[in-house]
Amino acid sequence: MDKIIDYVADVTGERDRDAIDLAVAQALFECLDPDALTLFRLFEDDARERRLMPRAVFGAGYQSPLATVQLNRNLRETLPRVVDDPLVERCVNQQAAVRGSAADGRHRALFPLASDREVIAVMEVLTRDSMSPREQRMALGVLRILRNHLAILDYSEHDTLTGLLNRKTFDGRFNKLVTRVSRAEGEAPWFAIADIDRFKSINDNFGHLFGDEVLLLLARLMRENFRGGDKLYRFGGEEFIVTLDRATADAAESAFERLRHRVEAHAFPQVGRVTISLGFTTVLPGDLPANAIERADTALYYAKENGRNRVCGYEHLVSQGLIVPKTARAEMELF
Repeated sequence: MDKIIDYVADVTGERDRDAIDLAVAQALFECLDPDALTLFRLFEDDARERRLMPRAVFGAGYQSPLATVQLNRNLRETLPRVVDDPLVERCVNQQAAVRGSAADGRHRALFPLASDREVIAVMEVLTRDSMSPREQRMALGVLRILRNHLAILDYSEHDTLTGLLNRKTFDGRFNKLVTRVSRAEGEAPWFAIADIDRFKSINDNFGHLFGDEVLLLLARLMRENFRGGDKLYRFGGEEFIVTLDRATADAAESAFERLRHRVEAHAFPQVGRVTISLGFTTVLPGDLPANAIERADTALYYAKENGRNRVCGYEHLVSQGLIVPKTARAEMELF
């Protein structure tokens, strides 16, 4: 009992999601002593199919934490789909622990980890003998504590109105994004700032309740438009941030343009037509949050000054000579 209490104390002392995944998997592996234990995170691919991403794998004689591994899009598309495994699908859809048999005859138990809205992870336990009721209660109890801990983290990290991530979570997540920068296959992370056009007029003409409704509906459209691995933030007021995990330049621009079009085509109650302007930039090796914000904000300002309801990429504007990059501006000011 002392051992599991120590593990729970370690888990609830963590704030980093990767570290939490790893700590939970290790704690249950050492307490349950199974043949193997794997913690999978659920994510949606480009086709909105739910897939399983291994986050930590433990087995007899080996430990293979995968919490920091990032896969490119082609490899992510090879990961197993939830719908292809009936036991996993039942675990996810029913949000309940289920038991069955693995292909090699071992006992297989699956435990869901759910947020307030949906299952976000599945823990698979493989054993020679069926798990005892006590072991099952232990696993469910630890995961219940973890769910409560994640709920507290979610509350502190999300905007209370829209449910999107809030400003204070941005720097840490952006720094993680920078570590994934790679020019392999032409893909890179991307950063964008979206701003509702003439939002003050909406509040002035219709009142703040309808203004809040516009913010809520925009947040919903953003969730529907982007992949599960992409991060969405409300920075305050009518300003929103999007970070894309990996995409080509064309795919990134298409995703941002698709959002702009969906917002323009949406009928907002009472208000009617609403548009957004968006500026975006690629995330560079060693990038700093302030630098990415400045580049995207420069592109956003250009979009606002040139008609609104536009998507503008910083690098494209620079290459076309439509804006002067910061370093060049600084040199010009010196002389």
